Amino acid sequence: MRGTVQMLVERGGNLRFEAEVSLQGTVAALAVNDGQFVFVDHQKKTFRQGLATPSDVASLIRIPLPPQAVAAILLGDVFVSEGSKALDVGWDRGADVLHLQAPDGAESWVSLHRPAPLVAAWDVVAVSGQPVFSRGRWRVSYQDMQRIDGQSFPKLIRFAEPGRDFDDGVEIKVRDRILNPAFPTDAFLLAPPPGYLPQKPGG
Repeated sequence: MRGTVQMLVERGGNLRFEAEVSLQGTVAALAVNDGQFVFVDHQKKTFRQGLATPSDVASLIRIPLPPQAVAAILLGDVFVSEGSKALDVGWDRGADVLHLQAPDGAESWVSLHRPAPLVAAWDVVAVSGQPVFSRGRWRVSYQDMQRIDGQSFPKLIRFAEPGRDFDDGVEIKVRDRILNPAFPTDAFLLAPPPGYLPQKPGG
């Protein structure tokens, strides 16, 4: 499905997405605030809310990961759990690959590339992760990089779930980006409109 999604992203994992379709306006919205989520379907006039699990966070954009990891991906970065340790450094397709392990045993691989010898900063060009008890890795590719105030951000973000190709995953093309905006206090709060009904299981 193709559409325009307005996104507010806070590095700590607070999120707000509003999906728009031509001639219809906003058709769905999702907000995550302090680990709780609300999803509103304006077409069906229903809503769902509760603890922000990976599957619930993926209700609007199919990236089934914890909110902090989703926020990092949308910022062109990688979420590293506190207490994570580096296991080794490898090399793949012109990038250094840092292999990390979180305290719970989950592993991640961060591909880093220096765009030019005189540029001090390194770009994150790809990330993959393997949760505990999972046989496959989810993968992220960052492409079409642009540098803003000395920092590099991808204009194209591609995500693939474990065992799937990028062509079967999510592709996000960033049209415009505003860095470090001043969010209002209620930016990540979303209330179901009056008359909307709770979603039935599987609905």
